[in-house]
Amino acid sequence: LSKINNFPEYNIFLKPEDEIRLFSLNENRANAVKPYLSRLFLQRTALELAPIVKISGNVEFPGQYPLTNNMTITDLINAAAGVLPTRYDLSYVLVTRTNPETGMINVRTTYLDKILASKDTDNNNLLLQPGDQVRIFGANEDRAQILTPVINQLRSQSYQRKDELVVNIQGHVKWPGNYPFSHGMMLSDLIKASADILPNTD
Repeated sequence: LSKINNFPEYNIFLKPEDEIRLFSLNENRANAVKPYLSRLFLQRTALELAPIVKISGNVEFPGQYPLTNNMTITDLINAAAGVLPTRYDLSYVLVTRTNPETGMINVRTTYLDKILASKDTDNNNLLLQPGDQVRIFGANEDRAQILTPVINQLRSQSYQRKDELVVNIQGHVKWPGNYPFSHGMMLSDLIKASADILPNTD
């Protein structure tokens, strides 16, 4: 509502038969939008993904949401009523994207602190696409267990590639193990993904 009042581009013109739904602060909107998701799913064509995105992890109302025009990660977090007021990881957000023609996935990683500080689309606050899945990690979640399905799918795709889009970190970090490789990933990104080094690391 604040955007409608402050930004004219959000105060859209209505058309006949439009349906408007306003949510209370404590309402589980992931459940409330399910009828709309079903309609969006039925409207898709054979070679495209439905305009639906998913957010999971450390947010108030995880689940699937309709993809709106120019929707960013920030918009999706807001749709899910924001991050939970418990400890969350500011250094690692995972976006899984599916190619509708091949069914293969690729991943992008970004930083929650930079997303929350961003006022527009940039390299951190990504524009979302149909089928995107965003994961917000809690500071004390077991990454290995959460990432296993993504790692397994990336490995199953390796027969179509020369390399496996998986990297591994071991030793004196909080969450050692396998992590999805993303384009442009650096050593510091992998260390942040593993929730950083532990005290007394050489």
